[in-house]
Amino acid sequence: MKVSGILCDLEGVLIRGKTMEVLPGAVDLLSYCRQRELPFGIVTNNTMHAPRVLLEMLHDRGFDLEQHQLHTPLQFLSRELEGTKKAQVIGSPGLIEFVQEQEVEVVESSDVDAVILGGSYTVSNEKLYTAFTALTENN
Repeated sequence: MKVSGILCDLEGVLIRGKTMEVLPGAVDLLSYCRQRELPFGIVTNNTMHAPRVLLEMLHDRGFDLEQHQLHTPLQFLSRELEGTKKAQVIGSPGLIEFVQEQEVEVVESSDVDAVILGGSYTVSNEKLYTAFTALTENN
């Protein structure tokens, strides 16, 4: 069977998650694909960084990627936020900034159109309770 393309997870396959350290052979794998005109894509569940920021970080580490080859949850989130005016965001500063770039006001009250939970090293019970309250009061 001939391989017609490759889809790789980013964290744990090409880089170490938190440190963003490039794993051995990762850059060479993508170079190999590019040289042989083998389509490839990179997927991640990373919500800590906006797609453009993540792409820049990968370029800085030697990955030759184009925007259409990187697939993140935030690309889908931007579509889902169309028409949203206010949101409560529990997540990294990068996630909050990304939501604001979509022209959505980020608030900490329960009077919101959306509740967004993403990766964060600072999730607290208080933040989760506020999110739960927003969900129960608005449904």
